[in-house]
Amino acid sequence: MKSVKSVQENIAAVEGFNVRFLASDGADSGKRRVIDYPYINAVNRHWTVARWKRTTFAPAYPELDVEVLDWNGNALHGKTLLSTVRATYYEDEASDAAEVPSSIERAPGPSQPVVHTEPTRHLRDVIVPPQSDRNEDWIKWRIRRPIAMRNGIAADNATVRNQAAFIWSVADLLRGDYKQSEYGKVILPFTVLRRLDCVLEPTKAAVLERHRELSGRIDNLEPVLQSVASQQFFNTSPLDFTRLLDDPTNLAANLGSYIRGFSAAARDVIEKFD
Repeated sequence: MKSVKSVQENIAAVEGFNVRFLASDGADSGKRRVIDYPYINAVNRHWTVARWKRTTFAPAYPELDVEVLDWNGNALHGKTLLSTVRATYYEDEASDAAEVPSSIERAPGPSQPVVHTEPTRHLRDVIVPPQSDRNEDWIKWRIRRPIAMRNGIAADNATVRNQAAFIWSVADLLRGDYKQSEYGKVILPFTVLRRLDCVLEPTKAAVLERHRELSGRIDNLEPVLQSVASQQFFNTSPLDFTRLLDDPTNLAANLGSYIRGFSAAARDVIEKFD
């Protein structure tokens, strides 16, 4: 069981908006212990606030009520679309040029201008960061500015968020026996597999050739093939993601063969998803 504050933060991380738990009996909901948010990806942006509360929140927390909040902390009407809610957490990059509060001391480091060719929209940070030695003004300012300015260098997290959103959008294609809470069991291992496949692609042919040359001649091929692959892992299967898709009839068997072709360390990581 977790604190209400912790679960509110988890909901914000998954759904892209802040919420406020309410106790139906008028008691202080902040003192309750509740189960963690049971979902790992956001609901459809075309849902309304009321639908999210009815079909997602209520079954998990039947003894509590909830308010969905916009960026300014205002409770929203049940007919509000979640796309509208999430849009309030975005801001134009131009607004990041606003003056930093005078009470904030920037960390020492190189001061370099950041040049942007066109305005970009960034997702505002949703979750309040952990307590630190920063003063209150710094914390409030940092929450509203996703472009970190520590050491004088702007760090843009928007690209990472967009890529993550694209990966999780694949969940819309999952059907059949998969429940929403199980999407991660499919998406995450295949994301890892695809990443490994891309990393090894430049040296794949050389690794296969070296494996054929030395197989049966020396006992420990691993350090040799790691050197050829220029990585701490390698794959000796002639298959890759492209070839796997070329034979959809035997996809399951070929995928198993492809995974068995990874070196022990990489294979161990993949098998952890089972």
